[in-house]
Amino acid sequence: MNSGAAFGLICPYFELGKLVAQKAQKILVEDAAPSSIPMDTIKRFHHQANPVAMKRLGIKLPESMLKSIELISAP
Repeated sequence: MNSGAAFGLICPYFELGKLVAQKAQKILVEDAAPSSIPMDTIKRFHHQANPVAMKRLGIKLPESMLKSIELISAP
């Protein structure tokens, strides 16, 4: 988003850190082989929009979406 994207589905770093910690615990504490650990994805994401970039592209979000989206100021 900081590079000027208009809209994004963002993975919070805290959620990513929890997932990585769970995988590390299985390997380091429970002695699991890395190849035995299934791939996962983050379960919680949030939306961000850059109003400046959206205006440049002529994109307008519906009012209903603006209530649940994080607006950021980026170039």
